[in-house]
Amino acid sequence: MSLQHRNTETLYDRIANEAHDTAYQQYTERLKSEKADQVIFADMFNRIYGEMIVRECSKVAREHTLKSSGIQNPYTGAVMVENEINRHFK
Repeated sequence: MSLQHRNTETLYDRIANEAHDTAYQQYTERLKSEKADQVIFADMFNRIYGEMIVRECSKVAREHTLKSSGIQNPYTGAVMVENEINRHFK
């Protein structure tokens, strides 16, 4: 099911649209084998949307670190920042 009207103005909106589509696919698949009262769409959407936002933040942190780092090996610093953000949300 795709949304009738999709707001795509901001990155938040585009991520929300993708999270909605992914959650809906997982939701309909789970309904084939699970009871409807155990498959909560809002919970699925919230988890997926949150994970996508964190991934986007990690990507920005990595790219920023690579661009602005004075470290001899900026890639190492960038990966450390990215991994720390990801670990924080697990």
